[in-house]
Amino acid sequence: AIAVIGAAKRRINPEEMPEPWGFTHVVQAGNTAYIGGVIGMDRAGTITAKGGVDGQLGVLYANLEAGLRSVGGTASSVVKTTTYCTRPEYLSVVGQASREFYGDTPPTSSTVVAQGLVTPEMLVEIEAIAHIERADR
Repeated sequence: AIAVIGAAKRRINPEEMPEPWGFTHVVQAGNTAYIGGVIGMDRAGTITAKGGVDGQLGVLYANLEAGLRSVGGTASSVVKTTTYCTRPEYLSVVGQASREFYGDTPPTSSTVVAQGLVTPEMLVEIEAIAHIERADR
């Protein structure tokens, strides 16, 4: 991903997303927004639907949507995602949730099956890069 050289950077932690611990949820540089480490965690820091990837994906995509809204973006603004999940059998559910979220405007995507994420309860995590049409928001 390429950010505009000299563009001001905005660091945003949307209120709807979990309280960050040593990182920023969204960084916008020019027309590019980076949304990192989106998980199925509520604002209080509780992993939702422990053991259920479907429930975690619902909260994860709500968090991603909040991150996009914070810079004036929508699902169609996303140009690249990297998805991490902890079991190969989750891939079909992850793919279905992605199709529902992005509809007719899916981004390019990479998926990694990881041995584990930050805590054993976390089953899926997404990083996204978005192109924001108007960077003055």
